[in-house]
Amino acid sequence: MAKIAFISLYDQAAYGLRMLSACLKKAGHRRHIIFLKRYANGRKTARVKLYEGETPWQGIDHLGNAFVYAVSNDITDAEKALLVDVLGGLKADLIGMTVNSPLKQRAIAVTALIKAKFPDTPVVWGGFEPTINPEASLRYCDIACRGEAEQTLVELADAVEAGATSGNIPNLCVRDNGGAKQNELYPPEKDLDSLPFQDCDPAGNFFIDEDEVHESPAFLSQIKEFYSTISGRGCVYQCSYCCERYLKDLYRPHSFLRRRSPQNMVDELEAVKRQHTIRHVIFQDEVFSHQMGWLEEFIPLYKERIGLPFTGYVMPSVDFERKLRLLKDGGLARTCLAFQTGSQRINKFYKRGFDKELTLKAADIIRSLDISHYVDVITYNPEERKEDLEATLDVLLRFPRPYDICVNKLYVSAGTELAEWFKGAQPEIADGKMFDYYASLFWLSSYFNCSKQIVHAIESLPFFGSHPCALKPILYVAWLARFADRVRRKLKRMAKAAIRRR
Repeated sequence: MAKIAFISLYDQAAYGLRMLSACLKKAGHRRHIIFLKRYANGRKTARVKLYEGETPWQGIDHLGNAFVYAVSNDITDAEKALLVDVLGGLKADLIGMTVNSPLKQRAIAVTALIKAKFPDTPVVWGGFEPTINPEASLRYCDIACRGEAEQTLVELADAVEAGATSGNIPNLCVRDNGGAKQNELYPPEKDLDSLPFQDCDPAGNFFIDEDEVHESPAFLSQIKEFYSTISGRGCVYQCSYCCERYLKDLYRPHSFLRRRSPQNMVDELEAVKRQHTIRHVIFQDEVFSHQMGWLEEFIPLYKERIGLPFTGYVMPSVDFERKLRLLKDGGLARTCLAFQTGSQRINKFYKRGFDKELTLKAADIIRSLDISHYVDVITYNPEERKEDLEATLDVLLRFPRPYDICVNKLYVSAGTELAEWFKGAQPEIADGKMFDYYASLFWLSSYFNCSKQIVHAIESLPFFGSHPCALKPILYVAWLARFADRVRRKLKRMAKAAIRRR
């Protein structure tokens, strides 16, 4: 049997690596996952050490500060030494990493460390970065894998075990006479039920963080006792900022949009419940609510056999209320209303269908069903004008309040349609103050029933538009008031529950 070591950068959930791990185990190979640093949000961008050429995925917090997603602290020298020690003890035949654009520079640094210490051990990159740039990826790794890798990696492990070449295995890109050779692609797996469940066995795994190494960490997700999984692959939409369009084109004429059967999905969750203590399920599907027929079959099974609260993403639709009532009955406890922008012009730029009234109605339905939710917004787009930001603010002020909000800076990933529009480089913001100002107003719009009056009062004073930093005291006081209201509401719910139990 071959021995494969995976390295997961800033990601305890690591769904892709866990799927590959399960396939290798099923094929009789040994595998280990080394979780290198935890996923952690909230550290101000100015305090994060960025690598040369690194463009991080960023958001704007409740005080108007930019922060970096996923990365909190850099990998220390002590942690690098621990990684080398663990890999040295494992004596792996193959080392694999998932590499995506925001963490590309960190993956390059870790790969360079591995190649310096273990020059004879092949390093394989998978993920979106080597899928779109396989030949460029070979400057750092030994083998680049394009697209889905379950079958490919098992064949690669078989080849390593047999001492054979990997040159003709589908999906791989390998060095060839000073150049690179891209092999043909396997069609995407049509029957997702044929794949094993993701590997959640902590045995043989390691976690390196805060200058310590821990063996057999019991990670299921980024949050303790939360289980993260996916019921399907692909998305019904083709937003210009997303990799979905590229993957659909890559696999044509095959369909990239597929879903597991409701029975198979529930079987996985039931197996996890037998082995681990879980209290919440997170479905990471791009849009969990998009197939009514699937939901009608899944929800009764889920209620009967799992019965846990869950999170899933939804999109407004004509039958939205029917879907939400079904999901609520099944245990939907939290969702995201993927709004992004209220500007019709920018929605066309993003290739997103947007119906303002349908979106507002969806927000009303979510509130009427008392489902915890947050609203996603994308801004800091060089194509946005003041009127586009005003259109977004107008819709946010019409949502029923209070609600949670997630304000994101536009991230332009290579390989997407938007990257072609911007010609590759992360575009520069011409007027950062304008975006800082509106990001603060977006946050204020989400807090109180009187938010409209507060926002309009601020807009009547031109000073704040020129000096958005002056809004920080207002943001802080508003956040404290919102926090106090959350505590009050929670205590009220607890009191009602105690009364019911009597």
